[in-house]
Amino acid sequence: MFGADGGSAPGRQGSLKSVVLITADLVLRNRLERLLADSFRVVLFGSIQSSLDYVYSSMPDLMIVESMVINDSRTRAYSMT
Repeated sequence: MFGADGGSAPGRQGSLKSVVLITADLVLRNRLERLLADSFRVVLFGSIQSSLDYVYSSMPDLMIVESMVINDSRTRAYSMT
């Protein structure tokens, strides 16, 4: 598993495809991470804003974004203007 800091877990090889998982739901995060970790390099983020630098610089193979994260992001953006 990879954390938001990009550090790798021991024993993982660089040939795995990367999956970015963006969710604030800890239960969903843990379940998906366990499901995907054997086949993919999983990178976790709690919000879209925190994932942007990684996504733009690394171009992951797959992104999984919880819909509530998107809705919360839009709500905050509109309330700030």
